[in-house]
Amino acid sequence: KKEFKVKLNDADKEFIFDETQADLNKFDKLISEVEPGSLRLPVLIKKYIKQNAKVVAFNVDPLFNNSVDGLMYIKIADLPESTVKPVMEEFQAELERKMAEGLTNNVD
Repeated sequence: KKEFKVKLNDADKEFIFDETQADLNKFDKLISEVEPGSLRLPVLIKKYIKQNAKVVAFNVDPLFNNSVDGLMYIKIADLPESTVKPVMEEFQAELERKMAEGLTNNVD
């Protein structure tokens, strides 16, 4: 594995933080403005970060066109309610369906 580290001087870091103001969409727009070919932040990374994922490390993957991979983790407790609620409702409906099936099977 090849570790990937971004080396920015303090002025560059300050510029990025001032311009993006901790806003992922602004950061994505900044990337598209400074990178050739209108590169953007990958959609899945944006979605994971919006789900409160944390980036642990990056590395360069030579087997996948030298793309940058990110190791991320998400604590279930940190997921937004808007993500958890539909899943819990689906589990609840499935549990109720199985319980109803069990009751009708026991009656037969």
